[in-house]
Amino acid sequence: MIIPPDVEQWLCNHLRTQITDIPRLQIGNREPPDYDGTHPLIVIRDIPGPRTAIIAYDWAIGVTIRGWARDNPKPCKDLARRVLAILTDDPAIITAPNSPIAAINHTSGPTPPAGDTSPAARYYLTVDYTIAGEIQQPQP
Repeated sequence: MIIPPDVEQWLCNHLRTQITDIPRLQIGNREPPDYDGTHPLIVIRDIPGPRTAIIAYDWAIGVTIRGWARDNPKPCKDLARRVLAILTDDPAIITAPNSPIAAINHTSGPTPPAGDTSPAARYYLTVDYTIAGEIQQPQP
């Protein structure tokens, strides 16, 4: 049996090990309901795609980067560009321990979402990967 890995969680953990110099940075797969923009936040969401080979999947992730002030978005944009660089650092991300990523296919962003009215700056990007599924024996 081929199981798709938890790409979202792996990437959250990977970013936590790569970005350690930004005070109060939170990284997760959901935006806290009480998020008020007073600290930087990175949210990664899976956008699963089709299985393309016996053990491979097309897989995309959407990443929202928030924080600082909308009227001074440079720190947020700088972090978004840094996140994109980490998530597309080939071969480092492919050869990282337990990486599910087999290839980086393409990216989009970072870009500020249209119509955003929150006081914090916000950028969004996507990365499309080929990921390797995990081979597991069926449970009786």
